[in-house]
Amino acid sequence: MASAATEHPKHAGKTGASLLSCREFVTLDKERLIAEQQAIVLSSSFLSRSDQKVYDDERKASNALPHRKAELETMAINLQLGGFAEPVQKIIDEHKRKLPEVSKQTVADRQWRLALHRIDLRGLAPKEIELEGTANGEAPSKQAFILEPQGIEEDIQEMLDEGAPAQQRFNEDMGLFNWAVQKFHRKVVEESGDKTWEKMLARAKALAEEKVEDDEQLPLSFQAPRYAAAAIVRDHWDDLTPDDRKWCLEMLIESLQRGMDESGDYVFMAKNMLDPSRPAAFCMPIILGKVLSADLKPVAMKGLAIALTHSTKEVIACAAQGVGVHLWQNDPGLAEYITSAMVQRTNDIDRLLKEDDKLDYVKRRGFFSITSEVNVKVRKLIEESGDVSSEEIAKLKMLGRHTRYDVDVLLALVQDPGEESFPRLIYAKSIDALVHWWNLDKRTRRESERVPHEQLLTIVERTASYALLLPTADGLKFCEPVLELVDKNFQDVAKFVQYIINAEDQLRTGAHFWALWQAFADQLKSAKWLTKLDSDYPGYDSLITAVFFGPAATSKRFHWPPLDGHAKDVDELALALPAHHRVLDEYVMFLYCMGEKSLPDAFVTLTGIVGRGDAKLLLSQSNTVFCLDRMLQQYVYGLPRMLKEKPALREAVLKLLDALVEAGSSAAYRMRDDFVTPLAG
Repeated sequence: MASAATEHPKHAGKTGASLLSCREFVTLDKERLIAEQQAIVLSSSFLSRSDQKVYDDERKASNALPHRKAELETMAINLQLGGFAEPVQKIIDEHKRKLPEVSKQTVADRQWRLALHRIDLRGLAPKEIELEGTANGEAPSKQAFILEPQGIEEDIQEMLDEGAPAQQRFNEDMGLFNWAVQKFHRKVVEESGDKTWEKMLARAKALAEEKVEDDEQLPLSFQAPRYAAAAIVRDHWDDLTPDDRKWCLEMLIESLQRGMDESGDYVFMAKNMLDPSRPAAFCMPIILGKVLSADLKPVAMKGLAIALTHSTKEVIACAAQGVGVHLWQNDPGLAEYITSAMVQRTNDIDRLLKEDDKLDYVKRRGFFSITSEVNVKVRKLIEESGDVSSEEIAKLKMLGRHTRYDVDVLLALVQDPGEESFPRLIYAKSIDALVHWWNLDKRTRRESERVPHEQLLTIVERTASYALLLPTADGLKFCEPVLELVDKNFQDVAKFVQYIINAEDQLRTGAHFWALWQAFADQLKSAKWLTKLDSDYPGYDSLITAVFFGPAATSKRFHWPPLDGHAKDVDELALALPAHHRVLDEYVMFLYCMGEKSLPDAFVTLTGIVGRGDAKLLLSQSNTVFCLDRMLQQYVYGLPRMLKEKPALREAVLKLLDALVEAGSSAAYRMRDDFVTPLAG
């Protein structure tokens, strides 16, 4: 309601004004505005799954709408300017009446009085602002005014004057922090030769010299310089002086040391990409991939050791992502050593937890105590480059009590298969574990066998992407355990196929992707449950939808480049599957959303499907009829000669129109009348 009233104040009228009657509404709406602008910056971080991008993009687009950048205070001014001044000002006066006398007012009361003053048109005065001239130097053709508060009470003005220096300082710190966050998350594009980072580095160094109180909430003066250090290290390490490199590394270490040994569910599961420890953890493997001086390398190893054994899992995940993306490319020997140490950490925690479970309940140490002990051991091991047993990977059991919660971290550590057997062994164990979890009966699964839903999806995405990175023969062999589940776990397999498609959208492996797609398509053709499509169970649609590249991530029609040269494979699959309305609907949606280049020849395929069954039943879905009507209109009215010059295509279109008319389509009825008219000349 607040959003609609802010966008359309004239239509909201007195109803919109009523929102101002609650002081908390106005305060919460301002907090909403701040939170949404932060969400725009942090949408689709490097830890997000590919399927989350759809939802992140929707929120990002929504938050970027003009009215979402306004608030109830803006609505109050617009209401007064639009003929609803009386009800708004009456509410403002009522709020003022409820406030205690000035001598008894708190800071919050004074801030509320200031907010009421800002939205009261009676206390605002217009002030002209200068507009820039035109490109040829002419004066602007319009005037612009802003409304400024006038006649602020003495105690309010005194409060503003006292807080002015602190507010100015806060604005400067926030400017540095916002720049650092946007730069690290690649929300700003820097031109070649842009030296803004040098100014920000100087500002960060000056800010970091000031004392920071060790309070529970990280002050901006702590966060800003350390976040800036991470952004600068990632993008400008080679441009830094030795002293600046040392300073940045110290900042990252400090970020990671804060809270590294705390314990508890809240700390372990905390999600906060605005905390500088997250980018610091990601940057440590990047630094270790550089040529480092003798004094910096042990410091960087210490930082990575802290990050990988941190008390917060998100920090560990960021460090693992950095190892998988950067360190394997720059120093595969060190990357393998780090991964081996992390496998040892997982094995040790799992072993100690099993031993702990055998003790009487009152004697058990618990997860956090055991994890803390192992973290200290592995941290020291990595810092000192100690020996790691080569048998750790062989002992790794993905189904272990703790291991299943660490699989996503282990997979992040080894994202590129390369020629190494080490990563392949971890992924082979992971996909076997994934199949095991899918096969467990969800209704009778014990608590000790469960894997969190988000964790499971991350594993599916990692393994699906990995299959595309392998050579074709190896990729097909890797996917065999999943292919064998098409008959039993078709919904889980569908999710795997969707992630393969998402990965291909980024990797563009070409023939390798289509070999995997064809393997799943062939398994689908022989699925036993295809004979049960007439049942009401909706789950059967999932794998059919996935193999036909749905559901579409956008309402817009587009062409997917990987389809070039392979669209016929999709047509052949549609003809090979049973003539059923569920199959037809998915194929039509594929053509409508992303298979436009298959048209108009795909009309022949569509006629072949419709001709094999009852046309009325096949076209019983309104969505199918709507999409077919739209696609046919594009050619019947726009390119009729293209359809009529080819006898087979002309006959197919006529049969398709007849079937649509029989299914009750008035649009097809009109098209058929136009289509049977001979071409002129």
